[in-house]
Amino acid sequence: MVANLARVMAEYRQNIVLTPTLDLAELLSAEEPRFAFERFDGWVETFQKAGAIGFIEGEHLVGRAGGYDEPLVVPILLREGETVRKAELPPDDPRVARFLDAFLPALNSHLEEKRWKGIYLQHVLDEPHGDEPAAYARVAALAKKHLPGVPTIDAIDAHDVSGDAFIVYPDKARLSVFASIRLEAMRAGIEDYEMLTSLARRDPAAADALAREAVASFTDYVRDPAAFRRIEAKLIEALAAR
Repeated sequence: MVANLARVMAEYRQNIVLTPTLDLAELLSAEEPRFAFERFDGWVETFQKAGAIGFIEGEHLVGRAGGYDEPLVVPILLREGETVRKAELPPDDPRVARFLDAFLPALNSHLEEKRWKGIYLQHVLDEPHGDEPAAYARVAALAKKHLPGVPTIDAIDAHDVSGDAFIVYPDKARLSVFASIRLEAMRAGIEDYEMLTSLARRDPAAADALAREAVASFTDYVRDPAAFRRIEAKLIEALAAR
């Protein structure tokens, strides 16, 4: 199923994969914390094989115990005897810092070993707001300390902006997904960009003129579909010309 999803993502030009890093890691020992990353490697390699990874987008280190305004929690792995369970603790629980002080350096070493550090990005907390920035700053400092050189990537507070998080529909019969009209439109735009960059390698001035004809500024761009298709046809004709 993961391979099928990777294939669909690649077909629609997705090149960054939100990766549940903690869920894909294994806590081998708690006394001197040791971790295994075989499942993480399998995940990354599956998406790479499909052509869907330009970047690995590490999951958020901090989440919420429910909705947008619910208390913050930090997921960690706890070993209890012979079993390991995932627990969600308050950010100020001392076990959180102890876990991250062990897990993040282990992840850093593994990324370096696999030569993936240059394509890894780390989320901390989605849309920190209210009194959350203090906890965000503490965990972000640990990420900066233990993942040196790895950029963090997070959305700012967008409480007053609604949006649609889903661009595919489940295809249960084939363990895959169907594309939505929105995803089709996204790929069409990316394909236009690919054609423009291809033309720019041959004729930069022509590519720039067509781009400016379609989008003169951030607020001035072609809104009429027929007019846009005429510009797109010129682009295709320019690429077809020898």
